[in-house]
Parts: sequence; structure tokens; C-alpha cells
Amino acid sequence: METQKRKFSLSEKMTKMIYFRRSLLAGALCLLLGVSSLISGFFLYALLQQEYEEQLGHPNYFDSSAATGYSTVSLQFMTDSFAEHVQEGYLLYFGFDTSLKPVIFSVEGDLPEDLQALLDYTYDLEAEDPGLISIQGFSRPLNSEIMGFARESYSKMWDEKEQLPISAQELSSMVGEYFLDTRPSTFQKENGWAMGIFFFPLLFLASGMILLLRYRKELIRCQGRMASFTPWILQADQELSSAAPVKKGLPLYLTEHYLITAVYYFNIIPYAKISYLSENLDILMAEMEDGGNHIVIERFKCRRQYASLKEELEARVRTARREAAKERAQAREGGKPMQLYPAIDLKDGKCVRLRQGEFKEATVYSDAPEKVARYWQEQGATFLHLVDLDGALAGHSVNEPVIRGIVEAVTIPVQIGGGIRTREDVENMLSLGVKRVIIGTKAVECPEFLKELTEAFGEEAIVAGIDARDGYVAIQGWEQVSQITALELGIKMKEYGIQHIVYTDISRDGMLKGPNIEATKAMTRVTGLDVIASGGVSSMEDLEHLSKEGIQGAIIGKALYENRIDLKEAVIRYQSQGTAQGE
Repeated sequence: METQKRKFSLSEKMTKMIYFRRSLLAGALCLLLGVSSLISGFFLYALLQQEYEEQLGHPNYFDSSAATGYSTVSLQFMTDSFAEHVQEGYLLYFGFDTSLKPVIFSVEGDLPEDLQALLDYTYDLEAEDPGLISIQGFSRPLNSEIMGFARESYSKMWDEKEQLPISAQELSSMVGEYFLDTRPSTFQKENGWAMGIFFFPLLFLASGMILLLRYRKELIRCQGRMASFTPWILQADQELSSAAPVKKGLPLYLTEHYLITAVYYFNIIPYAKISYLSENLDILMAEMEDGGNHIVIERFKCRRQYASLKEELEARVRTARREAAKERAQAREGGKPMQLYPAIDLKDGKCVRLRQGEFKEATVYSDAPEKVARYWQEQGATFLHLVDLDGALAGHSVNEPVIRGIVEAVTIPVQIGGGIRTREDVENMLSLGVKRVIIGTKAVECPEFLKELTEAFGEEAIVAGIDARDGYVAIQGWEQVSQITALELGIKMKEYGIQHIVYTDISRDGMLKGPNIEATKAMTRVTGLDVIASGGVSSMEDLEHLSKEGIQGAIIGKALYENRIDLKEAVIRYQSQGTAQGE
């Protein structure tokens, strides 16, 4: 089934309440700071690497009394190693520069050939003189342990039999406070702190991602709740446009019929659905009819307005509940009877029923639809509802002979939908004796077309068929879902002179799970038109609920064919004498 990408056509004010969250702003800001600081960090890191490479190419002269970084020194003599660092595996040597000043340096592994030659020459002057040998490395501080070994070695350097007295201070004055580490090294080893440049950028990025993931979860939960708002979100949006927030900067509004909030999460709460308000630990809660509850506000968020908000909200809830009770009483006592429409769906010339609009889920109830029509008339039906399912898919009438046969077989009026897309189709159906023609797909594709039809054939002859899936209008035999909501289309139909709407919730059709009463009520309330409920009617209790809500009509399909509803009894209770007399 083809489903197009859809969204509600809401005002900027409502859209901001739905989608704007502090977590979104904070997450975006953290990402921006993270990316910008990360880029700066890469440039700084590259600059440090460049300086490191330049330092290797231009070493300083080694000065044992100060830290000189990467350095070089020329030796003319050296001694054998006097100590070994067991953990790091390097040997320490004394060397003597051109001024015979002692220098301590380290070598990892075996001595290079030039240093080995210098060592041989130092202990055997008859050996070949290798000349001055330059060594390079990083200046490292001498610790007390190395100084201890160096002091002992230096004191015996000139006379192995007798140790010369030499203090640590005297040795330090000679060899300084640093030694030359000639072991191979890397930028990362010499500048381990440099990776810290990326700490804050990565922290910002991680924080930004966490905040945006939190926002995404909030948005998913919000979108999950949006389906329950579908029946009244457009009306709430209209009321929101003229409403002021309870407190400046606080996304909490009291409109005519709704509490609209985005303080903690986006929510639209009809006052009539609130049983009562409760307060616990300075938190104002709305206790709902269905047993749920919602946080309205915490006192600290609006200390000055808290008391007046609570008082105003309580008053609106009382008023809304009184009006709802009054409407239900009027529907029971003096409301006009609800018209019942037994449904006959036609596919391949047979009477069938679908599940949720799926053609592959068709159940055949009769090969003779004309007999079914006569039977419903005998059971008390005063109006029949026909659907040409094949025509809805094909885009033109397919079961015309069967439709003609049904019209001729009964004496009660018939309304027909499915595949009627042109004025000629309408004229043809009316010429067969059909009382009303239902236009569905064309109402979405070209709503002005219905205005032309009502002007040509009268408002009683033309009915708008609004078939909704998740609040959006389905077309082309329910195979595609448009981008317009059912309520938006209903409002537009009223503007074009339509008086009757057949409203079908596809998810309920053929499922015997009860009609979508809230959505049907919203369609009636928002448009003010005669709305015929379709899809999901499964019991007398469903009809009772529809009747109490003042719904003009109800189409009954599968529940009749599976004997869940007795049509004779239903007609007596809800159509012939009205609800009050039928109870």
C-alpha cells in the first residue's frame, strides 16, 4: 500500500510547541561548539606536530643545567655504562664534550658503531680516533636514583682502587640537572598532553549527541501521542492562535476548550476529559476520565500565577463537563433519531466485507446482493449504503448492473460510493434511482468539483466520503494516503456547500472493535455537518454511544452479517422512536 509522507498543516505557534525543546537547542549548541572546537583542535594539533618536526631538524645545543628539549652535543670521550634502567631497558653513560664537561646520556640496546668506536678510543688511546661524535635526543631531568649511581661511578672513574670524595652537590654542579635521552621517540610520546586538546570538543560532541537523542525520544513519544490528538488538534490550533500563555515564556495555554501545554511534553487536553484537578507537593495534576493523569505545572514555575491558574482551570473543567453532560442528556431526551445504514459492499458482483480496507482480506457473504438488500428492508432498514469496491480501485463504476438491480429490488433510498469521479458518473448513478452519491477521492484531488455538483444536483444528492487512516484521508480505494487530514477536508467540504459526510476510520473497518467515536464527534463539532459514522460498529452498545453523542447516522456492516446486531431492534431503539423511547 502506498503511503505518502504526511504532516499536519498547523500554525507556526502550534508547530513550535510540538517540536521546540530545550534539549534540541542545547544539543545543537553543544554540537556546534564541539565541531568548531574540534576543527580548532585539529589545527592546533597539526601546528604542534609541525613544530615538533622543525625541532627535530634544528636541535638545540644540550645544556645540562636547563631543559633544552630536543638537543645535540658533541663528545670526544665516553665511559662504559654505569647504570641500567630495568623497566625501560636503557643504559646510562658518561660522555665528555669538547671542554671535557661530563654529560650523562642514555642509549637503548647496543651502542651504535660510532659510539662504540669512541668508547674503544677512550679506554685505548692507541685505537683509531673516531673524532667528535654528535648525539641527539631529548633533555630529561635527572632523578636522585640516577644521581646516586652517577656519583658512585664518577668517584671511581679516575682511580678504580680508591674512591674519590665527591658530594652530590659537587656532582650536580658538574653534570647539571638533565641528561640526554637518545632513544627513538615520537610526537605523541613527547607531547602526551596534546591529546587533551580534544577532550572538551569530544565532551561537547558527546553531550550534544546525548541531548539530541533525548530530543528524538521525546519527539517519538510526542508523535505517538499525536494520533490521539487527531480528532481535535485543528480546532485546538485555531483556538491557540488567539490565546495568551499563562506566563510569559511558559508554553502553557488555556483556550476555549483545551489545555495546551509543552512545559514538560506536548499535550492537548480537552477540559471535558478531565475528571478533577489534584495537588500534591506543589504539583498541579489533571486526573482524567480514563484513569490517567497529566502534570499541569509545578508551583515554582509560575508562583504568582499558580493560584489564579488553578482557579481558572477548575472553572473551565466544571463548565466543560456540564456542557458535555447537557449534550448527552439532549441526545437521549430530545435529540433527533440516528439514521442507520445497512452496508452492502460489492466486489465481483458479490456482497463482501473487507478488513481494514484490504482487498485481499475480503469475506463473501452472498452471491445475490439484491436479495441481501430486500432482506435488510424487511428488517426495517430505511436507507441502504452501497460501496462499489471494484469501482473504487478502477476509478469508474464496475458493478453498475448489480447497483441497478438493488435499486429496483427495494423501495427505500440508496446511497452509493466507489469509483465516482466525474459529473457523468454522478448523473448516471442518479439516473439509476440512487438517492445520494458519495464522492471520496475527487473530494481530495479537486474539492471545487463537489461545489459544482451541489450547485447542479442539490446538497441532498451529494455526500463527501472521508476515509481516514491515522487521521489522514485515504484515496484511490484506500490504496493511497493523502497529505490532508480528515478534519481539514471536512472544513473545506462545509465551505463548498456539503451537508452530509460519511466518515470512515479505516483501521476500524471490518474489525468489530467499535467506531472511532472521538474522531467522529470532532468531525461533527468542527464542521457542524451531518456526519455518518462508518467502520468498526460491532454492537448495540456502540450504537448507544454514537446516539448519546448526537451522531446523525451510523453505517453497520460486518456486525449485521455476523448477527452481532439485530437490525429490527436497532431501528426501533435508535431510529424509529429515538434513544429515550428505545431505552
